[in-house]
Amino acid sequence: MSYPDVVPLMTSLAVLTLALAPVAPPAEPNAPDVKECVQDGLKWLATQQQEDGSWRGSNSVTQTTISATAGLALLMEGSTLKAGAYATNIRKALEWIEKNASANGALVTPLDMERSQSLSSQAQAILFLSCVYDVDEDENRRTRVAKLLEKAVVFTLERQTSRGGWAYFTVNPGTEFDEGHTTALVLQALFAARKVGIVVPKKSIDRAIDYLMKSTNRVGGIIYSIANGARPKDSDGQPYITAAAAKGLLMDASIRPELLPKWVKFANANNDPQFRFLRDGTGGVYTVLHFYELARMMFALGETGYQRIDSSATDTKLRWSTFRQPLFKALKDTQKKDGYWADLYGAPVYTTSLALVILQLDNEYLQPYSR
Repeated sequence: MSYPDVVPLMTSLAVLTLALAPVAPPAEPNAPDVKECVQDGLKWLATQQQEDGSWRGSNSVTQTTISATAGLALLMEGSTLKAGAYATNIRKALEWIEKNASANGALVTPLDMERSQSLSSQAQAILFLSCVYDVDEDENRRTRVAKLLEKAVVFTLERQTSRGGWAYFTVNPGTEFDEGHTTALVLQALFAARKVGIVVPKKSIDRAIDYLMKSTNRVGGIIYSIANGARPKDSDGQPYITAAAAKGLLMDASIRPELLPKWVKFANANNDPQFRFLRDGTGGVYTVLHFYELARMMFALGETGYQRIDSSATDTKLRWSTFRQPLFKALKDTQKKDGYWADLYGAPVYTTSLALVILQLDNEYLQPYSR
């Protein structure tokens, strides 16, 4: 299976514009002050990087996912591969991913755990590479990363099932299990790659969106999987998966399926237990991961985004500023004195990386993460 229309678009003007060092945006009214919190977290995270450029954890999250997310957190501070407090860390992270990349476009390491989460890890690595490519000023390295992104996208597209979805552990073309979470993550990665000039076939995007729509129950929740004939039940909707799917589609203003407003509302409807876990520190990485997708979705909506996707909406609390205030306070209150966020399951590097991404969304330094 091949995709001859998947080629990098090299736009010199865009490259020059995006490569400029970022200037910190003005603080928004009522935004919680998390500057010191972020600085402490970034310093701690940088000290946890291994000599080979990776970050590691011990809670069944793959090394590729953790390393790509940590790299994103450092990029969101405003450092690039050339300049900034974390330039060396970012370069080492890129070199580690390049070293582990296979000729066929797979970006994960050969470890068994990585193979069991091959496409979710692949998606996170594509997102990191897209952001690296976006801010890099070195033309030779940009060319190298563009080729790597090309291959990674083709590898991913070749593993889309006949229903249009993807799964964590799909290793070979033709495997027919799929599920909503990885499908949403892959869509986010494909949109990010397309934002920086990698062409992704429209038919692949359309099939994935159709998969997610068919996975949606009557109340707007996306269920885990429709493989093996499963049908969406009202009780099976997953807020985290639904938020991830909505975030992916909000990355492209031209794509507005009729179910998008329902996804956004459903994703926000069941947060009280998760928020309690976050405030008292008992949720670990999975609670922070839940809010990572929700925060990215709400940030993409901004202040008036929900009204734009639902013209019938009159008064809604679905605004970034409303969502951000308690979330940032909870993250600030649960940060440890050394700068990290604890994780009950053993991987504070990943929890800290996710928290730092959330707290730096307002920077808008990275095109794939911008509104």
